[in-house]
Amino acid sequence: MSGFGARFDMETDAAFVAVLSLLAWQFGKVGAWVLLSGMMRYLFAVAALLWPLLRRPLPSTYRGKTIAVFQMIALIVAIAPMSRTSFAVTVAAAALIALIFSFSLDVVWLLRQPETHVR
Repeated sequence: MSGFGARFDMETDAAFVAVLSLLAWQFGKVGAWVLLSGMMRYLFAVAALLWPLLRRPLPSTYRGKTIAVFQMIALIVAIAPMSRTSFAVTVAAAALIALIFSFSLDVVWLLRQPETHVR
C-alpha cells in the first residue's frame, strides 16, 4: 500500500470510529464518555501540532491494526439492537481502554526516539 493509501485508510477508519461512537451515545447505549473513542485520533493530531516530537512517523504495528479493528467491532456490537445497555457499556469500555493503551504506547515510542529536527 502506498503512503497515501495507508494514510487514507487510517483517516477513514478514524472517521468511522467517530461516527460509531456518536451513534452509541445517541442511541443511549453508553454515556458521552464513548465519544473519546471517536476523538482519540483527532486529539493525537492536535497534540502533534502542539508537541513536535509527536509529528514523527510511527511504524505500522500489528497491535495498532488489531486494536483499530477491535474498536470498530466493539462499537458495532454496542449499537446492535440486541445488545443490552450493560453489555454495550462493557464492550465499549474495553475497546476504549485498549485504544488508550495503544495510543499511550505510540506516544512513549515516539518520545523515546533520538532527537532529530522535526518540522
